[in-house]
Amino acid sequence: MSRVIVCSNSVDGHVAPLLAVARDLLGRGHRVVFYTGSQFRQRVLACGVAFWAFPPGSDFDVRDLATEFPQWMALPPGRARSAYELKEIGIKPIPVQVRGLHKLLEAFPADVVISEQTLFGPFAAVQGLPAMERPKLVTLGILNPFFQSVDTAPHGTGLLPLSGWEGDVRNLALNAEARQNFASIQAYAEAIFMSVGAHLDGYLFDAVLKHSDYYLQLTVPGFEYPRGDLPSHFRFIGPIPPALGATNYEPAPWWPELSQQRPVVVVSQGTFANADLVSV
Repeated sequence: MSRVIVCSNSVDGHVAPLLAVARDLLGRGHRVVFYTGSQFRQRVLACGVAFWAFPPGSDFDVRDLATEFPQWMALPPGRARSAYELKEIGIKPIPVQVRGLHKLLEAFPADVVISEQTLFGPFAAVQGLPAMERPKLVTLGILNPFFQSVDTAPHGTGLLPLSGWEGDVRNLALNAEARQNFASIQAYAEAIFMSVGAHLDGYLFDAVLKHSDYYLQLTVPGFEYPRGDLPSHFRFIGPIPPALGATNYEPAPWWPELSQQRPVVVVSQGTFANADLVSV
């Protein structure tokens, strides 16, 4: 039996797969604590998993970002808004998340910390501990990989792979450009990491991969662009079976229509752009 801390950003689409993992580990006899925003307390406890809330300063409700981050709402969709989200929601809360996780580790010395690719606090918290006190860090890839590769264009460009030397040249140039565009946020992240006794070794998204003991991508290779430079601690482990995440699921009345041997297109408005389900 191991002691496991499972961490997630307080966003439904992030909590759901991590909570499914936590429930499964609990069912296998492990001791599990879930570390996320307080809005998910009852949902976690209903699964029988122990709960530990983010401290104030990180424990915001993403269902009401207009109140939490009025400046975010004033920005038009695009690079400026994405940069604000990453800095204010992703990086700025790191010290608070680190302090909360260190307190949790004092009360519950875990063997393993399982987190997800968009939550940087656990990565900084574990890295900042003395080597002999560090639990193993497992990162779950719940989204497509953000880290760079010689075989792909940067995340977010929407460009298909290009084979041969033309592709190598294109990808090297675009990856360098992405790092340059990211330079101010990278410098901010490095300063934040340093403030908690951790070291951000290289490009932020690459460092998350580099310093995880295991990076487990929740899909199969066919859903990702081929990468020939993946490290050995990166593994495709397939999706989480629906039974692990389902709780009293009732299919919609139209559900049987999906089995009528016709193409089905699934559309999601994502994590944030879902306040207005008609016009967004």
